[in-house]
Amino acid sequence: MNYEVDTHEAIVEAVAPSYLMRQKQTEDTPSMMSPLLDDLGYLAYPAADGIIDGRYRPPPGTDPYACECIEVLAIPSSIRAKDPVNCIATVEEHRAGWKAQKKRTASEQSTIGFEHYKTAIFDDELCSVDCLFRTIPLAVGFVTLIWMSVNDVAILKKLGMLEIDVMRIIQLMGADFQSNNKLVGKKALAAMSLTPLSLVGFAFVDDADLVDGAIDVDTPGEDIIDRFQSAMDR
Repeated sequence: MNYEVDTHEAIVEAVAPSYLMRQKQTEDTPSMMSPLLDDLGYLAYPAADGIIDGRYRPPPGTDPYACECIEVLAIPSSIRAKDPVNCIATVEEHRAGWKAQKKRTASEQSTIGFEHYKTAIFDDELCSVDCLFRTIPLAVGFVTLIWMSVNDVAILKKLGMLEIDVMRIIQLMGADFQSNNKLVGKKALAAMSLTPLSLVGFAFVDDADLVDGAIDVDTPGEDIIDRFQSAMDR
């Protein structure tokens, strides 16, 4: 049934079921059902270590495709042979990253916006403080409370298409949290140098942009970074 809503309260009431429906699409997948859920739980801890080591064996009755997926999650020996990836941002990386960011990118509404971080890089002391605050959670191993707040926002896929069910839902997080995620992903991807490397559906989603592509060539991770650098800078 189609109907129009034009007040804040009515819009929230209308979009909530659509959001929940799309965000619960994994509920009937093997990892969210017995017996795999009983064995792994929602966080896969402590079984995660066994999965990435290749030692974990799914319980009897587990979906065969889920078993195949778990099997390929083991870290290859070629990756294990590499040095650990240092995901802690240096002041230079912090400054360079924010210099490339678009200032009009939105963030979670209760957090400091992108404009602050872009402006602060021009002051050495402020830049160092911002870099310190974003790296402490990674260095110590905890999640700040403010990073647990995420805003769901609906944006148009096509101009003039205002139907709620066909809008794209994006999630806005704190600007520093988003910056950390991008840096970790960038460093992890650059550290991969698989031959051959098959990367399909590689995507970065930002406010109103979706950049995706497919690579199936002998390509080191550093070259892939160059291909998608513009998406990472959003």
